[in-house]
Amino acid sequence: MVEVSVDNITVRACVELAQNTYRFHCDRCDTFVIKDASQSTVVLLLHAGATVDTWHVPEDLRERHDDPPIHIDELIDFHFQLDTLPTVDPRT
Repeated sequence: MVEVSVDNITVRACVELAQNTYRFHCDRCDTFVIKDASQSTVVLLLHAGATVDTWHVPEDLRERHDDPPIHIDELIDFHFQLDTLPTVDPRT
């Protein structure tokens, strides 16, 4: 168990998806810990004084894609085209 001051906890809230996480820095292992947070957890953290960092889903993930999915034959063709590109020999 690690004790963390509320000053070191940040609630991250995605505006479009209503998905929340919280994060804090663990001094014991020197890493950031990120956990999913339910609405009730968010309310408790905010009442305790945690800061909030809101974020939005990136534009490219909100784009509509009406094109048909890529077909396996197209993927194979792409693979062969990659093989024709000039490359650097890793042995040199």
